[in-house]
Amino acid sequence: MPRFMLELLATEAAYFIFVFILCSLIHLKTKEIYELTAEKSVRYFRNSFLFLGLAYFSRSLLYLLISWGVLFEIPPQALLVDFRTIAVLSGFLLVYFGSLSILYLSFSLVWDEFDLSEALMHLLAITVALVITFFRSFELLVISQIALFFLLAIAIYSAYRASEVRKSFWGGIYPLYLLLFVFWILNVLVLVFRTALEVRVCLYLASSLILAYIAYRILKKVG
Repeated sequence: MPRFMLELLATEAAYFIFVFILCSLIHLKTKEIYELTAEKSVRYFRNSFLFLGLAYFSRSLLYLLISWGVLFEIPPQALLVDFRTIAVLSGFLLVYFGSLSILYLSFSLVWDEFDLSEALMHLLAITVALVITFFRSFELLVISQIALFFLLAIAIYSAYRASEVRKSFWGGIYPLYLLLFVFWILNVLVLVFRTALEVRVCLYLASSLILAYIAYRILKKVG
């Protein structure tokens, strides 16, 4: 196995573990708040990190399968599992869980004004994932995520305008929502475009810092 592939795999594994641990930690640490308040906003916020962690699991599996021809000399046909099918399924789950994460994050802000049922959120995410999987278009993936960004931006603006305690926008929690989306988009771009290892590491470091800051702010707030 080429050395650069070992380095790439080690980078991917370390990054996935870091992201998955932080997402799981946020999801678990906010459980007590939800049990005390039973507010939908907290439930939606927690679920956004649950699905973000699952999206990263799917992303890591998809990346491993894309690299299959470089990693192993044994052809996939010689094994009992059809890795192409698993790769397609992983890509579907990546878009599905990623879209759900942004949807839950958006409606955690505006659920009291416009509460979309969770079943409808799942249906919308499944539809987006099916369309992108069917056409196998990275362009559609980027377009869909930009559309979700506009939905999130509208939700942030609506929640800020409706807030009874009007604090500075940048001093509140709203920038964390934008940072979380930037974090997600950076990782979608890494998957879509074949970047050099050095560039990929820089993007991963930037993403890790963003997620670490978000986790720090949230965990500090929940104690």
